[in-house]
Amino acid sequence: MIDEHGRVGATPLAPVALDEVWSLLSDFPNPPADDADETEVDDGSEGDRNGSSGASRRSTALPAGEYPIRQVMGLIERIAARQTDLHPADWTAWCVRLGQTLELVGADAEVEAFRALGLDPFSALRAEPFRPDFARDAASPEGQLYEDTLARVATAWQVAGLATFEA
Repeated sequence: MIDEHGRVGATPLAPVALDEVWSLLSDFPNPPADDADETEVDDGSEGDRNGSSGASRRSTALPAGEYPIRQVMGLIERIAARQTDLHPADWTAWCVRLGQTLELVGADAEVEAFRALGLDPFSALRAEPFRPDFARDAASPEGQLYEDTLARVATAWQVAGLATFEA
C-alpha cells in the first residue's frame, strides 16, 4: 500500500507542532534526527508528577516577543534561506520532505492566527527571491513541483486562496 506521501507500507504520520518543523528540515538532505522523546526514559519528573502526558506538557504560553505570526514567518524565512542553496539533484526530495512535514502541522495556534487574518503565509515562498534559480517559476518541472507542494500545504493549513503578501 502506498500512502499520499508516496511511502510504501507506511504507518500514519504523527502530527507535528510548528516549533518542531525546522528541526525536521534543517539538516536536509540528511534524514531528520530521531525524536528524543521516543528514546527518553520516563523518570516521573516534570509534567508526569501531575499525571499529564508529554503532549500536554508543552506550554501554550509564548515567550516574550514570540507571537504566532512572528513564529510562522521566522520559519518561512529559514525555509527560504535553506532552499535557495539546494542542488537541483536534491530538489524533488526537498519538496517531498517540505510538503510532508508542513502538511502535518495544520491545527496549531500559529496556523489559526493566519486563518483569522485571512493570509496565506506560503505566498512569501512563491516569490522569486525565495526560490532557487532552477525553480524560479512553474515553467520548469522543478518549479511546477514546488508550486504543487505549496498548494497542497496551503490546502492542508486551510489558507489556500487567502490574501497574499505581494502588493
